[in-house]
Amino acid sequence: MNLIFVTQSTGLRIFWRMMEAIRRQGALDHAGFSVADHYQYLKIAEEFPEFESGHFSLVKEWEITQKAPQTDLDLDLLSRYEKQIGDATLWNALIADRRIYHGNKCKFQQDYVPRFRHDRMLQILQEALHSIEKQFDEIQPDAVLALNAVTFCDYLYYLFAKRRGVPYLQLKLTRIENYISLFTDPFELSPHIYNAFKDYRNGSVNDDAAYQEAAEFYQRTRNKLLTYEGAIKLKKETKEKVLPAKNALGFLTNCIQYWRSPAYNDNHFPGVLTSEIHNRLIKPLRARRIQRGLRSLYTSPKELANHTYAFYPMHTEPEVALSVFGRPYQNQIETIRNIAMNLPVTWKLVVKDHPNAWGFRTVDYYKKILAIPNVLLIESSVSSQNILEHAKMVLVINGTIGLEAVMRKIPLITLGISPYYVFPESMVHHVRSIYDLSASIRCLLENYQFDESSIIAYIAAHIKGSVRANLFTQLLAKGGRTIVEHDRTVEEQFDDIATYTIRRVLEEKTNRN
Repeated sequence: MNLIFVTQSTGLRIFWRMMEAIRRQGALDHAGFSVADHYQYLKIAEEFPEFESGHFSLVKEWEITQKAPQTDLDLDLLSRYEKQIGDATLWNALIADRRIYHGNKCKFQQDYVPRFRHDRMLQILQEALHSIEKQFDEIQPDAVLALNAVTFCDYLYYLFAKRRGVPYLQLKLTRIENYISLFTDPFELSPHIYNAFKDYRNGSVNDDAAYQEAAEFYQRTRNKLLTYEGAIKLKKETKEKVLPAKNALGFLTNCIQYWRSPAYNDNHFPGVLTSEIHNRLIKPLRARRIQRGLRSLYTSPKELANHTYAFYPMHTEPEVALSVFGRPYQNQIETIRNIAMNLPVTWKLVVKDHPNAWGFRTVDYYKKILAIPNVLLIESSVSSQNILEHAKMVLVINGTIGLEAVMRKIPLITLGISPYYVFPESMVHHVRSIYDLSASIRCLLENYQFDESSIIAYIAAHIKGSVRANLFTQLLAKGGRTIVEHDRTVEEQFDDIATYTIRRVLEEKTNRN
């Protein structure tokens, strides 16, 4: 079969290893790659020289952005593309990519001034559309395999695949231990999981291994924090060191290598020095100012028992939960304000920032949130488990806390695109318009009924439709994440993923025929 792999940064190493494993199983004819982050690509290409052998079709994001200024902008051509593949506008591809739609410092702090003018964005878009369409014509893929729709190229591959009837399979965490799944649609619960959920929910299957494992998982975790593989570990901001002096020579060497690299000034990578200054100096200092400025304003977990409240967990910005799954809720201060004024008048809204937003925002940002009359702010290092203990309702755009709420018998309101729509409306309400929020809150509170069988069916469907692998901690080698222990080597995990991928591609092709 012919495959296109779409990824960025170190995720490229995963897809290369997947490609090798699929090829070893004799299931690969032709392959193409879409790659982003020139700096990481050069490192990975040294590790796997075959990348530049000419055997693979390559679409390189940095070449697209470099060519864009010389591209003759054709607005009629862009309009035709938008009518053919847009959903319904090609703005969605640009908004999904923080490196296009947000500022140069958006990885380290809130920076909403786009780094490109509108006409340059359109030139980049036009060049990308041309390059991707050309690769589709060349490879004639049986499937497109992706990791996350967080670059403009990734989103465009999804649109092209959808238009041409080619399976687009996105590798995603299920948030259940270390199960990962290839989702057919990045914006909805994948049909292969949804159909299994319906079978389990209807009782037509309830005695297989996946169902039994799901029931045991639910009993073991229903009142605990879901510590799935890849979850970010909580940390105390005040213990972070500022600019540690060790390995200064290695750091200087990395800086020089980057400055001399062909990847210097790549739009995808802010640079070694910039990253170090922000992560080791600016963000720790900003976090300390936040800690000092808000210490007396935080509500302690012990005080929560004295309030009737709903809980809204914040997202980092920009991230896929907002830019892709929750586009109307990009401004979280206004999202919080809208939630707060739609609650029962005697309630409070408890807000906690994402642990990964450590040192990201300013003190003034949080003070604007605290200026909303019925809002309480919890320190980001506090476990959500302490907040859920007394919560009467949870509201999310997307995220794992939504599943934790469902498992803890807490009414859940979803604002963005999330998989929790499959649960009965007596447990979960999805709100499509903010005008409907207050009515949905009241309706859910008055009609809430817990359904344990739906939860077990949901978990079982994910287990049945997935494969085990430590995606973040071992395959991506990201630090500060939760690992799930097992006895399989990395090589064995890739072999399992390859077998699973082949099966999923064949399933999707059969479904389309």
